[in-house]
Amino acid sequence: MPCCRVMLFIREESSGWMSPIVRTVKRLHEWFKRILSARPALKGFDIDGVSHLALVSVIFALFFAFVGPENASGLGFVMAFAVWFTMSMLTFAALFVCDRYLKQKNIAFAWAWAVLPGTLVAAIFSVITEILLPELEDQKPNVVGYLMEVPHDYIIILPQVFVVYAVYHWATRTIAPARNAGDDHEIPMSKEFADFIKKLPPKIGADIIAVSSEAHYVRVYTPLGNALILGSLNETEKALSGLNMIRIHRSHTVNGRHIRNIAATDVDLTTGLVLPLSRRRAADVKEAWRSCRTSANPPDLS
Repeated sequence: MPCCRVMLFIREESSGWMSPIVRTVKRLHEWFKRILSARPALKGFDIDGVSHLALVSVIFALFFAFVGPENASGLGFVMAFAVWFTMSMLTFAALFVCDRYLKQKNIAFAWAWAVLPGTLVAAIFSVITEILLPELEDQKPNVVGYLMEVPHDYIIILPQVFVVYAVYHWATRTIAPARNAGDDHEIPMSKEFADFIKKLPPKIGADIIAVSSEAHYVRVYTPLGNALILGSLNETEKALSGLNMIRIHRSHTVNGRHIRNIAATDVDLTTGLVLPLSRRRAADVKEAWRSCRTSANPPDLS
């Protein structure tokens, strides 16, 4: 299967020449989290998500401040950075929110559909910037001229946002999981685990991300797909006891090493899968996740 070989190659490279880049981005992410965590105004917010958003926005703002379009050449570096940072924050916030909402609705290719409203935010902000900053060129004579500019900017920006978010989506599904999922973590091959793996189709592999209960069956998720097999969630958790499974809901259990973010009502996994989080389990889930990230053998919360 050529596609699977390409994905494996990318995962191997992410621990090779890409490793310094991945480590640098992670350090910056942790630095942003420490700064934001110290802000009382952000208490109660999803600090991990906000810091992720801020980091991505800073990277794109620096890039466009240096190599921005010609009509922004009249702006100084500081003003250009401020404009691009604000635009990046608003655009990526819209992309993340729409992406998460569509994933919760089980919409196929949610990330691609999220590009449509995300681009609209970028187009509107672009026109507002032209109105507020006289340094920019192509000034329109009246309000109607600016309104007509929105669909024009939308068409121009759409492919750019699509490419950027596609790269971001690819990175979070390949590089991030390769470094966060504990690939070098030794999985104990118990008889129960081996018997369970035999039930799975070979094409989806054995790197289990999450398991969901569906009547008398369980749906098993891996980076390569998912499969529905006969069994109960309790039996599955016993078979996967060596995988640091965390019970986040009465119908869902996830591999702690594949958690990317925990929000108020759901858990975001490294493949983009979003599963609901039980409120009464939230504190225990977060504690188990912290243990999973700092310990080689974290406690099993089933």
